[in-house]
Amino acid sequence: MTVAVISYRQTENDGEDLRYCLRSIERNLLDLSGVVLAGDRPSWFLGEHVDGVQSLGKTQNVARTVLAGVRRARALGYERVLYLADDYFLMEPQAEVVQGHRGPLERHLAQTERGMGKTWWYSISLRNTFDFLKAYPGAFSWELHRPLWLDTEKAERILTVIAESGHDVFWRTVYATMAGEVGYEMRDGRLETPLPLGVSWLSSDERSWPTPTGNRIRRMFSTPSMWEDA
Repeated sequence: MTVAVISYRQTENDGEDLRYCLRSIERNLLDLSGVVLAGDRPSWFLGEHVDGVQSLGKTQNVARTVLAGVRRARALGYERVLYLADDYFLMEPQAEVVQGHRGPLERHLAQTERGMGKTWWYSISLRNTFDFLKAYPGAFSWELHRPLWLDTEKAERILTVIAESGHDVFWRTVYATMAGEVGYEMRDGRLETPLPLGVSWLSSDERSWPTPTGNRIRRMFSTPSMWEDA
């Protein structure tokens, strides 16, 4: 059975993305047995929740918030959980979640610095991540808008190392590399218009909801989930 750990930061729309994330996995993640929400708590959420961290930089906030969620999941007895951001949607029934990476970290870094420049925050954090993992030549980048499996014992240990180091790194890539996770090279899951064919997991941004794509997601998942105070 799958337990999902979902990170969430309060938004002006009181978690609209999260609503549809929960509805999509309740319907389509066939072995889902529970959810742990880490971070802020929207007014309507019913379920297991643990506070996160919002006082640091973006990457450190997310890493420490996920660490809080992992610790709660581990305390509840879960040895392996599925990490989701609040804006991931499962578009079709799925009995097994296959995780993926973006390909070689060094290639992703070079593409990002070339395309966006070396002073963009994402480029800086990706460079820091590459340097942090110098002992792991050939590491992959796991910076995709897709779910990631977490071994809760390993995740707690590795995320604690990240938190204590104070380094501004991408926790997904550091965790997956140091924990020895495996996966296939995949395309990113960020939403496109129209919806791409053959992609099970999609992710939104703030520009998605005023579009026909956002309306389609609303229509697909119009029934409240068990975690909503309707």
